[in-house]
Order: sequence, then C-alpha cells, then structure tokens
Amino acid sequence: MSSHILDLHGKRHHEVDLMVENFIYLNQEEMPLTIICGNSSKMISIVKEVPVPVIDANVKRVMSRIMMLSTSPEKCKSEILNFLNLIIPDKSPGDFNQAMMDLGRYICNSKSPQCVNCPIQVNCTSYINSSTELYPVRLKSRKPPHYSIGVGIIFRDKKLLITKRDYKTMLGGLWEFPGGKIKTNESPDHAIIREIKEELTLDINKKSLKPLSFNTHTYEEFHAVIFFYICRSWNRTPLSKNKQKILWVEINKLKNYNFLPGSNKFVLELNKLKKK
Repeated sequence: MSSHILDLHGKRHHEVDLMVENFIYLNQEEMPLTIICGNSSKMISIVKEVPVPVIDANVKRVMSRIMMLSTSPEKCKSEILNFLNLIIPDKSPGDFNQAMMDLGRYICNSKSPQCVNCPIQVNCTSYINSSTELYPVRLKSRKPPHYSIGVGIIFRDKKLLITKRDYKTMLGGLWEFPGGKIKTNESPDHAIIREIKEELTLDINKKSLKPLSFNTHTYEEFHAVIFFYICRSWNRTPLSKNKQKILWVEINKLKNYNFLPGSNKFVLELNKLKKK
C-alpha cells in the first residue's frame, strides 16, 4: 500500500486517534493524504476530530509570512508545527486545516498575495511590516546528491524479511527491505552482503544473490537508484544491531505496511507476481 494511504477498515475505534496522528506526521511531505474510513459515520467523525495540523506547501507559505521566518520553511518545520499546535482547535480541527490550506491557495498565494482580502492580516507580521513579498525565503536551488542503494529481498518459508526504521532517523517509522548505500567501486551484491552483515549480523551466501529489479526515486534530500536482489541462502539468525523491529511477512501482506517511497513500486510488483 502506498505510504500516503491509510486504510482503517477493521480497525477499532479506540485505535484510530493515534493511528491517524502518526500517519499524518509521518507523511507530511506526501500531501494530499488519503484516509479510507468506509461507510461508518462514527469512524468518519473520529478521523475528522483528530487535532493534528496538516502542513502542505500552502500552509508553509502562510506560516512563513505570519511568522516572518528568516529561512526556508523547509528548515523551520518544527517551528511551524509548534505554532500550529498552539492554535489548532480541539473542535472541528479538520475545518481549521482545510481553511489554512485554502487561505494559502486562494489568498496568500505565491505570486500575488491578496493581503487586503486576508481575514488574518492583523496577525501577519510580514503584512504589518510591509514585507510580504519577501516571504517565504527560498533556498538556493542545488542539485541533490545521487546514491546507489543495494537491497536484499530475503526469503524464508514464502515470507520476506522487512525492518522498521528508527523514528529518530530520516523517514523514521517506515518499513524497508535490508540493505544500504553502495560505495564507490563497489558492486550491488557486495554492498548488500556488507550492509546486511552490519545491520542484521547475517552472512549472505553470495552465490544465492540474483538481480531481481531496480527502481529510482527522488527524495527531498537526495536521488536514489535502488537495486533489488533476491536472496535465498544465509547463515545465522537476523539480529538488529540498531534495535530495529524485524518481521517475516508474506508477500500478500506487504501492502499492510508503510514502506519507504522508493520501495513502494517494488512492493506492488511483488503483489502482482504473487497473483499470477
């Protein structure tokens, strides 16, 4: 399943608040988000009442001008989030989020902000200082670095090994297949053997590694070319040195986990192969 879709079918009502809150925080860069509630009016009302700020490009622009942020909103996400958490109402937070996004889209737009029509102009620091056109501050464009990444698809009893990224790391909380960056003059299979040894203490049998697929994805900070290799032979029991959560999952169950964006296409390919 795509990382920006949350399916609440079969979930208990008391679980929904935390699930929706975590989902929105983890996927702020994937707007618009989709939350599938089904036809349950109770479930829909719970989702709408979760007081979590939604921060899309429009909201970032509005907040940059209100707060006169001295640098790009991309570097001030925590400041924006803290501010919004102070003002988001407990009642009808969904209406508040939609109003903020609409304000940025139709009034506080990027090219010609309609400040005279803005309902919150008296609270806008940049408007008060006649400097709206200077915000948001833009980062100097730079070409993102390119990385090659080797990923091992480890099979055992028709199940695949997946690990969960530490919440303190970039894209924390998302699931991934084990592997890592390929060093200069290093082949994908050597990188996979080295990374999996470092991360999970497994000794991969090189002869069992076979190229399976590849994918490309541009993240916010870098561009990745990802090489997926199938692996059916190794020694030892997987043990995470970084205390990552480890699971063995059937192919048709992978859709129930939020994967790194760069792996989503591959997960879909695996599910299609499973159906054939």
